[in-house]
Amino acid sequence: NTSTQGESFHWDYGDDHILDTGIGGAHSYIFEGEANPVLRTVKLVASHALGCTDEKQDIVEVFPQAVAQAVGETFGCTPFDATLAYEGSDLDQIQWTLNGAIAGSETEFTATFTEGGESTLALTVSTPYGCTDQVTVPLTAFATPEIELALEADAACSGTPLELTHMVIGADEVTT
Repeated sequence: NTSTQGESFHWDYGDDHILDTGIGGAHSYIFEGEANPVLRTVKLVASHALGCTDEKQDIVEVFPQAVAQAVGETFGCTPFDATLAYEGSDLDQIQWTLNGAIAGSETEFTATFTEGGESTLALTVSTPYGCTDQVTVPLTAFATPEIELALEADAACSGTPLELTHMVIGADEVTT
């Protein structure tokens, strides 16, 4: 708004939002359920205390919002097969990034984690209109316990105790 001599301003953003303010400001259009761009007429009426008014209007094109949404398993035991998918439509570009490195550009991301640990998966999407969005998903691979079992002998007579020893790596609890 670069109006001069105005004391009050009436904004009509063309989407059922009206603002009466001194100068104006930013307005975010909410784009619900539309697959194609829509046109909105923005109208400004400026007036001063003596009743003089001026009115201007312009057209703004509003594009559909990009929404990055990754759906799938985000944790599991090693070997953990992480498969996440983008669910949406009308995208121009999809990019998966795993721990900062580009990992793919298809609608589905797949990786196998053989060691326990945390990873960060980011999905960035953009529409043909240049609108972008990004979501970050933590992935967790839990280390599968490793077991070594030693038997005193391969066979024993009924009623004779058989010594068993074991070593477990990566388990919270051992049940014998």
